[in-house]
This record gives sequence, structure tokens and C-alpha cells, in this order.
Amino acid sequence: IIGINNEYFISNNNSIIKVREVRTGKLISSFKVKHYFGGLISKNYFFNYSYDEGFLSVWDLKTGKELMNFGHSSITEEHMIIKITPDDKFLLTNLSKEEESSNSNSIRIYEIGTGKLLAVLDFQDESPKYSRVRVSNNSKYVVLERTVWRKEQEKIKLEIYEIETGKLIYSIPGKFMSISSSGNYLISNQNDSLEIREIKSGKMVYTSFTNKD
Repeated sequence: IIGINNEYFISNNNSIIKVREVRTGKLISSFKVKHYFGGLISKNYFFNYSYDEGFLSVWDLKTGKELMNFGHSSITEEHMIIKITPDDKFLLTNLSKEEESSNSNSIRIYEIGTGKLLAVLDFQDESPKYSRVRVSNNSKYVVLERTVWRKEQEKIKLEIYEIETGKLIYSIPGKFMSISSSGNYLISNQNDSLEIREIKSGKMVYTSFTNKD
């Protein structure tokens, strides 16, 4: 597996992981994992995960230290969430550590370097169905497209949270379309109308009705 910035790659031999520089082949670290599934390499970490097993462990590439272990979960591949912010600081997942109470309806936000749990987005009273979970490129916001039931009617809404605090900034009806590359604008669709908002404030900056005919 080669890292997303092409700086490191890893090899596996009987669950012994070796991290090397791509450019020189220099050995950076070596460590043993209990189960090797593959996964991805970010700038600083190796995420060893399996959707089939509902498993995730996080390792520091340079020190070979295991930072977090989420054991095995019964969460299905369809509902398992693993999101890493572009700045490589935060992990968002609906898996829980072995020592934590398990609730697959919740999304937990961790500081990767320390393994510290920063916030829990808890939805015990509503549907756990997340159509989309998207992180902004500036690593400040996460947008959840969720399907909820109100008075026996299915409704789709977007919820915008601050990643570092887990604070809900606002929610709006509609479907997710995109976040701008800067991370400053949210694009959504509501009743065939394209809507563009400042993601931080929710202020509408553009709307356009699209006629199906």
C-alpha cells in the first residue's frame, strides 16, 4: 500500500508491517499487527481496517505505535463509517473502542495523534441511516445527509457540524451535492432548486430553480 502523498509504503509478511520511504526504500518502522486487513496510509498513520469484519486499528507510521483499536463490530459494510480529515488530525467513525460503550447510531470524533475522543454525534432517538458523510477540504466541517421520519413521513435533511467540537451549527432540508474545494461553501438540492450556502453560517448566497420539463 502506498500513502496518499506517495511518501511512504508498507509491506506485510505474516502480519509484520514494514514502513519504508518510497523515494529511497529506507526502513522507517516495523511492527506486528494481530490481524492484517489492508486499508490506507495517510500522511502520518496507517489505518488497518476491514468492512467485512467491522474492524479498525490506527498506527503511527514513524514510531510503529498503535494509537487506537476498535476491535470487531457487527456493523455492516453498508453502514460502517471511516472518515479521515484532510489535515490528518481527526477520525470520524461509528465504530467504538473496546473500552467504550457501543452505539452504531453515533458518530464519534477522535484526535488521531492522541486517540482522544473529542465529541459524539448521538442519534439514539432517530434513524441511523446516513446517506452521505462528507468532510470539508479545510478539515473544519462535516456534513451529514440523513433520512429521518416525522409523522410517518420520510424526510431528508443535512446537518452541518464543527469537527473539532462536534457542535451542530445548523440543519436544513435537502440533499447533499458538494462542498467547494475551499471548504467554505455547501451545495445542496431542495425541491429541484440548487442552493449554495456559506457553510459556516448557513447564509444563502445563490439559489436556482430547475424545471424538470
